[in-house]
Amino acid sequence: MTESSSSSGARRGGHRRRASASAGKAGAGLDAIFTAAYPAERGSVPRARREVSAFAARHGAAGAKLEQIALAVSEAATNVVVHAYERGARARTIVVDARLERAGELCVTIADGGAGLRTSHSSQGLGLGLSIVKRLTDGVELSELPAGGLELRMRFVLDGAPAEPPV
Repeated sequence: MTESSSSSGARRGGHRRRASASAGKAGAGLDAIFTAAYPAERGSVPRARREVSAFAARHGAAGAKLEQIALAVSEAATNVVVHAYERGARARTIVVDARLERAGELCVTIADGGAGLRTSHSSQGLGLGLSIVKRLTDGVELSELPAGGLELRMRFVLDGAPAEPPV
C-alpha cells in the first residue's frame, strides 16, 4: 500500500489525502483508491474536482465522461459546503473517496458529518445540485449516515483511455 499526504489538515484550507493500491481486485492497479478530506469551504470544491478528475483520467476517463465526473464532484462538494452544516458547526469536512469498483467503473463518494437531509426555507437551490448529479452519473445513491451526515455515492462507467483532467 502506498500512501501520500499533502498539506497539513490542521492548517486552514489544508486537506489530507491517501492513495493506495487495491489488493485482490481484478483490473485494479496501483493508486486504484483515492481518499481525501477537505475543509467544507468554497475553496475546497475546485481542489476536490481537480484531484478526483486526475484520478479518473489515470483510470480511463476521457472527454465528455471526464467532464461529467468533474461537474458531478463540484456539485456534490458544493452541496456539502452550502447545505450540510449548521452555522457555527466546528468540524466541517468534505470526505471524498474515489475507487475502481470493477473494470471500467468508477465510484465516487462524497460524505459529510452535517445535519443530514432537512427542508430549508432559506435555500431555494436545495435539490437542484442533486438533480444535476443524477443526470451526469450512471447511478447515484444518497444515504443518511448513522452518526449524522450524508453520503452521496456516484457511479460512472468509464469508456475511454487516460487523458488530461479538466481544470
